[in-house]
Amino acid sequence: MFIKKSWSKSKDGKKHISYQIARSYRPGKGKNPRTQILATITKLPLPLIQKIELLLKHDDAFILPGLEGFFQDSHSYGAIVALLHLGQQLGMWKALEVLGKRERKLLIGVILNKVLESRSKLGSISWLTKTAYPELAALQGKDLKVNNIYRAMDKLMKHLEK
Repeated sequence: MFIKKSWSKSKDGKKHISYQIARSYRPGKGKNPRTQILATITKLPLPLIQKIELLLKHDDAFILPGLEGFFQDSHSYGAIVALLHLGQQLGMWKALEVLGKRERKLLIGVILNKVLESRSKLGSISWLTKTAYPELAALQGKDLKVNNIYRAMDKLMKHLEK
């Protein structure tokens, strides 16, 4: 089965598109293929027609309810995970172990920003919110404040001066 898309022009020049669910079959051996119209779905909303088309094209396709806006706000993920893993393998994050968990996570976020898309400390907060890092690091919106970064950096500097 498939979606058959047909269009025609009216006398005033407007283009009219119709959508139908159809199936192809051969009426007998050696005969030409035929198309049978099963349903006209022109009046359905276009997003629904597209979902039906997807389901008809792929036998193993299915639609998960509730995911309408899920991919509209996707976040940068791959490069962040790769750098987190690399930093851990190289022991880069050990220098930050003198800090509390939240402070360490914030400064790692700033470092990731400097490597991937260098910005100011305030700009790094804006950048971080558009990535998957806050979710990966379990940081809340209240944690992502520039003053928290400054406090974490001050704490690290005091420790390095010792």
